[in-house]
Amino acid sequence: RALEISPKDYRAWHGLGLVHLRKEQMGLAQVNISKAVTINPTNRAMLCQLAQIEQALNRPERAMRLIDRALALDPDDVACRYNRARLLFDTKHNEECVKELNELKEVSPDEAYIYHLLGKVHRRLGNNHLALLNYSWATEMDPRGEQMLGHAGERSYDDDDPSPTA
Repeated sequence: RALEISPKDYRAWHGLGLVHLRKEQMGLAQVNISKAVTINPTNRAMLCQLAQIEQALNRPERAMRLIDRALALDPDDVACRYNRARLLFDTKHNEECVKELNELKEVSPDEAYIYHLLGKVHRRLGNNHLALLNYSWATEMDPRGEQMLGHAGERSYDDDDPSPTA
């Protein structure tokens, strides 16, 4: 109904995209959120959300371009930088991922999910001491793992391939 009344309002397209995203209909979510981004190209949250959808659709290059666009608007956006680190991790750009996460730790030192992902990448690199140290810090910050519940697609570190692939 909102689209009938105001088809140029990005919020209606974004809302429809979120409905499809929650239903895990990634193709439809991508179409609708892309339309919202076309209408409002400076909305960092929508750009990062669209990047996550592109990543879920196995389009990491598109996802990185969207994240870079969002970061060009605000290089200090912690959520967007974390999404960039996740994408780097998923595409096995491990050293760049470690660099991004270490910079994020400086800006946002109390976010358990940053330390958890840093532990995962160190584990992948074979730096077991650093991996355990970061997992320990993440657990101290969030003993029940409640922060990790909000990160869809995030697997526990036990699901990772333990072999180093630098």
